Amino acid sequence: MRFRFSIRLQLLVLSLFLFAIPYLGYKYVWELEQYLRIGQEQTMIGTARAVATALHERPALFDSQSAYLKNVRPGTDLYAPPIQYPIQLDGELNDWQRIDHLVASYGSDEVVETYTKTLANPNPTLRFKHMVGRYGQFLYAMF
Repeated sequence: MRFRFSIRLQLLVLSLFLFAIPYLGYKYVWELEQYLRIGQEQTMIGTARAVATALHERPALFDSQSAYLKNVRPGTDLYAPPIQYPIQLDGELNDWQRIDHLVASYGSDEVVETYTKTLANPNPTLRFKHMVGRYGQFLYAMF
């Protein structure tokens, strides 16, 4: 007895194969996303360990006597004013808008020296903003 591939059986095999392609693509993308997420977690853990090691070697950094200066000199000391609410660590800067008047801005006027021999553009534009704030015992920084 011989097995025949009728047109119905051929269409069934072809349609099952065509339905399997998107499913296999979805599984591949899902596994790739999991792999990338695990890699990013490992990178963040390594960075946190490096920062923790650097801070662990300087125990006097967070002493209560050295935490607050009696007098703050503008331009030389970095003052962290108290903020009224915690900042969400989501990468957005919307939480800093309430205290936007305290943000320090730096532009090309503050550049001390430029090396025009190594730069493609002899007049580079450099600008950035930064802000530091305290909420309870937490210190937040925005760049």
